[in-house]
Amino acid sequence: MAESNIVLQFPSGRLLVDASPSGARKQTVAGLVRSLAAMRRLPTSASEEPLAIKLSALTGLADRTVNWLTALAQSGVITPASAGRLALRHSDEVAASCPGLHRVAKSAARYALAVAGDPFGRFAFRLHGKNAWIVFAPVDSLGFLSELCPGERIQACMLVGCDAERWTTVRLLNSGDWRRCLGTLGAGTSRCGCHHVLLLGGLPSREPERSDTLTGIEHALGRGGNTRLVSSSLRKRAGAAGSVPGQDESRDVLAMIELAFPGLVDVQVPAGDPER
Repeated sequence: MAESNIVLQFPSGRLLVDASPSGARKQTVAGLVRSLAAMRRLPTSASEEPLAIKLSALTGLADRTVNWLTALAQSGVITPASAGRLALRHSDEVAASCPGLHRVAKSAARYALAVAGDPFGRFAFRLHGKNAWIVFAPVDSLGFLSELCPGERIQACMLVGCDAERWTTVRLLNSGDWRRCLGTLGAGTSRCGCHHVLLLGGLPSREPERSDTLTGIEHALGRGGNTRLVSSSLRKRAGAAGSVPGQDESRDVLAMIELAFPGLVDVQVPAGDPER
């Protein structure tokens, strides 16, 4: 993103479609750009200062075609929006010609994202993994929580704040305590200093998997470099706190917590298990 912080707009919102007759030879973006560049004396590289976003950053490519598209936009042959569209289409064509270029590993984690409210103002968002899910919101946006987890059982609540020593603090509440505590936060009468809320759901419902997952979350919080677990009311089976937590059960929810609040937890990767 350039210093102007302006994002390229695509006003039509329409998908690009192939208007060429059936069986006709398709013209690639690279070929089209070569034809346009041949009509003018254009540099093969450019500073890209007039564009709101670097086309190389937009597409992940920095080849000659992308450079020529930048030069064409700078010289007024095409608009910046057209240059952006063509650059994205060129990226798809390059990926199609190299099938393994953008292949996603089968073991890679995938999360569904839902946002309520205004991402630049008051908001809340939900990440849903393979089984578990989390909902995140600042305390001034608690009204959006019900939109993202209606009718679903919330098994734990994390209240994230900051103490006088600049440590990030976490209070872990079970399903029986979180609604009452959130009501106190919403009324502005809480003294716990919490600024953000993380709701956890979809955790294992049976023992010992449930206790191992909750214990794994507590251990990951304790390993956080600047995180302090100030209290926990999570109910776990006897002896769970001293046992080795099952990393496989807690990995998904811990990864989503890290995405929502970077640095809050420290997820240890078991020996011989590739990082995701």
